[in-house]
Amino acid sequence: MENRGGAGGAIGTAAAARAAPDGQTFLLVFDSHVVNPALMPNPGYDARQDFAPVMLLGSAPMLLATPKARPWQNLSELLAAAQAKPDTLTYGTIGSGSLAHLTMTLLQERMGVRLVHVPYRGGGPLSTAAASGEVDLVVATNAGLGDRSVKRCGHWCRPVPAARRSFRICR
Repeated sequence: MENRGGAGGAIGTAAAARAAPDGQTFLLVFDSHVVNPALMPNPGYDARQDFAPVMLLGSAPMLLATPKARPWQNLSELLAAAQAKPDTLTYGTIGSGSLAHLTMTLLQERMGVRLVHVPYRGGGPLSTAAASGEVDLVVATNAGLGDRSVKRCGHWCRPVPAARRSFRICR
């Protein structure tokens, strides 16, 4: 097993695409697998041509989490604060181009607010930022954020069932 991180998964995915087609290489991918080609001029692989899907291992809803010290009790209050002070509230994600980043970009566009994106190099640094209050808001999956670490550091998170397709703030 070899973990080749970086570039939103593009480095490891490109290496798997170049591997001999002998059935000995297995690639585990996330949402970035199909997002990277849309965001990068040449990610080093063709998501449709270079791979064959085998199975879905799981899925997880996205969470919005804030430190308890922040004053917002719900998403409406957070958005009102963002509208009152554009480009001052910060949100952290596992990186630029991640599903969380794209989700927040869409949310900002649709709600007419401007937040400052703080990309981290993966879930570990993002969890640390969430725990320390380094950012006003973090966006991640429950697994990516680390439920125990979030609860221990004065936050609470409640996942939103994917079927409901709504935003709910976690505190």
